[in-house]
Amino acid sequence: MHFSIVDKERRIVVEWQDGSGYPEIFENHVGAMSNDPIYQEQLTHVHSMLNLQGETLDTGTVKWSESQFPGFDKSPVGRFKQAAALNYVLDKSVIKSDLDAVNTAWSMVNMFDIPRGTLYWKWLDEAPQMVGYSIVSDTKNADYYFRTYDNHQIRKVDVDNIDWENAKYEEKAIFGTLLETGYSDFVSLN
Repeated sequence: MHFSIVDKERRIVVEWQDGSGYPEIFENHVGAMSNDPIYQEQLTHVHSMLNLQGETLDTGTVKWSESQFPGFDKSPVGRFKQAAALNYVLDKSVIKSDLDAVNTAWSMVNMFDIPRGTLYWKWLDEAPQMVGYSIVSDTKNADYYFRTYDNHQIRKVDVDNIDWENAKYEEKAIFGTLLETGYSDFVSLN
């Protein structure tokens, strides 16, 4: 079991690896994590893929040419390598605002969709795997964005706007919430 925990200052991975009940904690310089294998093995894949040659992951100076950018599969390792690669080829000079950063993150997240029926993990379940929802977090502004496979409208939770003193537990469905009218019209033909 592992968690990615991110705030304004740090990104860490907390992972229980050996059954002892005590977690190991890693700085997440890659800015990515997948559900398998353990985090150290994920880092080994990234180091070999990036061919760092003395550089470290936290310098953010690694760049690839298009000819070096490999194809990726939808396995956990493939998705992790792709996320790490996208983080390292990202042209940050075009990000001028927090909204630019959120939109860039959504562009990257779109790479990870797995339509139902295109991937099977029969050892886990006979049913096809899929991406049911995707998230983007803006830790600077405490905003949490999500969309689901059945509603691509990006919804936002403004965490700063929650009255934590008086908030009561409430459960809301995130799936099956597309308005009956479907998608909004861009141009009215009337």
